[in-house]
Amino acid sequence: MNRDEQLAHLRLIRTPNIGPMTFSLLIQRYGNAVEALRAVPDLARRGGRDLKPASKSAVEKELAAVEAAGATLLFKGGDGYPDR
Repeated sequence: MNRDEQLAHLRLIRTPNIGPMTFSLLIQRYGNAVEALRAVPDLARRGGRDLKPASKSAVEKELAAVEAAGATLLFKGGDGYPDR
């Protein structure tokens, strides 16, 4: 999974009012997190909800902290994520 997709995953899942189920449905509908994130403003307008994704800089800092700690995040559908 490339860096843009990782950032989009984190931004989307850190969006208030988007939980795991909605996150999964958005990924299914749009094919990937980058496209799902692009759709959020339109979905918010049509649904009358205040959906503001986490900032790119915030999730970049989060990823940098994870990497600095020597850890690796696993993303569903990404490398290292276990099969069911």
